[in-house]
This record gives sequence, C-alpha cells and structure tokens, in this order.
Amino acid sequence: MHKLQEDMKEMQQLHFEEMNIMKQKQEKLEVELALMRSYISKFVHLEDLPSSSNDTANRLFKMLLALMGIHNGFRDNATPL
Repeated sequence: MHKLQEDMKEMQQLHFEEMNIMKQKQEKLEVELALMRSYISKFVHLEDLPSSSNDTANRLFKMLLALMGIHNGFRDNATPL
C-alpha cells in the first residue's frame, strides 16, 4: 500500500511538471502569435489588398489573416494591435 501511495505521489508530481511545461510553451506561442499579428497588421490592412476573386494568393493571404484574428488592423476583440 505504501508503494502505491509513493507511485501516485510521483505520478502527480510528474503531471504537475508536465502541465507547467505545457503552460510555459503555450504562453510562449501566444506571445509569438501576438508579435506576428502585430507585425502583419503594421504592414498590411485587408482594405489595401486587391479584391480580385481570381487571385488565389490574395484569397489565401486574407484567409491567413482571418485565421490569425486580424481584421482591418484590429484583433477580433477590437483591441488595436
């Protein structure tokens, strides 16, 4: 029984450490994404892009901006970048 309790405690500690690592990685990715959003919005605004529906690259770029939450230089939560 004592061995089982020790194993459980060790597993809980490992889980705690892994969760901390994942949280740190997520925070780092969120910072990187915010920087990318900020960088892109400084140089490109959706209204400045050509509106040709036949331009595949343009459509893909607009989709990328939409996926990143950028719309007319603002994030989805309407906070200026």
